[in-house]
Amino acid sequence: MKSDSRSGWGRNLRASVTYLPLNPKNASTFGEANSGLAVGLGRSYGDSSLNSEGITWTTNELNHIQIFPELSFAICGSGVTIGQLERAAMKYGLFPPVVPGTEYVTVGGAIASNVHGKSHHTDGSFGDHVIEITIINSRAEEIVLSPEGNNSKEFWATVGGLGLTGAIVKAKIALKPIETNFMEVYETRVRDFNGLLEKLKEFDSKYSHTVAWVDLSGSYVGRGIVSGANFASRNELDRKLDPFQEKLPRHFSLPRKLPFSLINNLTVRLFNTVWYWKPKKRGLTHFQPFLHPLDSIQNWNSIYGKAGFLQYQFVVPYGEEKILHDFLELMKLHRVTSFLTVLKRLNEQKPRFLSFPIAGWTLSIDFPASHAGFIDALNDFDERLASAGGRVYLTKDSRVKRDRFEEMYLNVSQWKEVKSIMDPGNYWKSEQGNRLGLC
Repeated sequence: MKSDSRSGWGRNLRASVTYLPLNPKNASTFGEANSGLAVGLGRSYGDSSLNSEGITWTTNELNHIQIFPELSFAICGSGVTIGQLERAAMKYGLFPPVVPGTEYVTVGGAIASNVHGKSHHTDGSFGDHVIEITIINSRAEEIVLSPEGNNSKEFWATVGGLGLTGAIVKAKIALKPIETNFMEVYETRVRDFNGLLEKLKEFDSKYSHTVAWVDLSGSYVGRGIVSGANFASRNELDRKLDPFQEKLPRHFSLPRKLPFSLINNLTVRLFNTVWYWKPKKRGLTHFQPFLHPLDSIQNWNSIYGKAGFLQYQFVVPYGEEKILHDFLELMKLHRVTSFLTVLKRLNEQKPRFLSFPIAGWTLSIDFPASHAGFIDALNDFDERLASAGGRVYLTKDSRVKRDRFEEMYLNVSQWKEVKSIMDPGNYWKSEQGNRLGLC
């Protein structure tokens, strides 16, 4: 048993936690603590992977992968990372249909957050491709959940359930065939935000993977770069290239602890100007830098210094684009700059309890946690967002108020009913769960 101070990826909140590895042997000791939470790599940004009340069960040891190429699925432990799953599947010409922006997320974390990626408009969320989930409940019993059938409610309460319904130990995941590891990428610059919205919509009809980077500095007109990509066929590849070439993220690393922030109006404006005018990508590139661009810099979260940062990611329904424009104005008013601002389109999805995606535009920004005035302004913006049918992404959140959360996630009461059945002793807890009244 090990105790340590832990933070989310945003490094803006900390908690004193006690660790134990999650395995069948240790599961029998669940009842010795008043609460528990299973955690992978801790890449959630705020407090959803923090539990100071009991035991943090780490899934590092649950790292087995088995690929079934003839049936196009994988069975893997919850501690397997997205990158490990990708590389194991690629050996058979297969790939996960949905991957997040970093490969350093565990399968258990991807399910608990029901992550989405650049392919949501074509493939939905990660949970849409999960065939089975095996969890351990607080009584150390293994239970297999499936998306249809007698325990479908328990399945969908676990997908996006932030680890509060039980400890995910194993999953069966559907894979899709690919001919190569390379992607045909096309980028274009756009001068203003309305143009960015239209171009991204156009790209969604042409490409399986799309994303827009937004320059929210200087004049805040919302200029940016729209990128689209499809997996390349063998015919598009040079014969000298290995169609399933393995590529690991480069190991450029920043110090884990910087005493000061590198983020200010000058550095962000300089970066955004360079990034906007950089040569456009048009042609073949390995999937890794396109799907996981930030993985080339380890510990990039340290650039915000000791205080850390917050990510504010929200989705607003189609037809409510004015809210996006008003958000740009809010940033301009508070002189908030962000070098990592991402815009994507999400597809229609059935209500999934605590899952984030709905049909609409999702915008995410990173900003220093020291910007107290903007954080206060976000409380008011949350109210307007909820009134328009929008919501914040809980995996990225560390500040939304309970009443606003309940206005955004209208199925929360039904989710609580399912949790009470799955976890009658309310064993599975997190700091975020306590803050939002989920446990």
